[in-house]
Amino acid sequence: MRTLASILLLAFALGAHAQSLPETSTQRTWLMTDNGLVGGLVLDTTQRHRLQDAELRYQQDYDKLLAVDGWSDTETRERLDALEERRVAEYKAIMTAEQFAEWSRLTQQPKKAD
Repeated sequence: MRTLASILLLAFALGAHAQSLPETSTQRTWLMTDNGLVGGLVLDTTQRHRLQDAELRYQQDYDKLLAVDGWSDTETRERLDALEERRVAEYKAIMTAEQFAEWSRLTQQPKKAD
């Protein structure tokens, strides 16, 4: 099973600073992936807060899914995939098309050789 669905926004680290910024202020937000710290998106304060909230909900739901022992590996994988799809859809709704395209590029997982 891949590790923690790959992406954590570092908006948590920016949270305290972002609270003092005007809602329309933009700031570069760095992303942590399984491959380390990558690039960054320019997001406004509202977007950072919304993404931070979405990521927190995602992490909580992810942990709840992994805590269930009664599912087969296939059932668990299907539920995790559905959760990831909801997460990506929520991110897409928060970001502009350009930001989402950049986020997708930055967080794309490298293909594993079979």
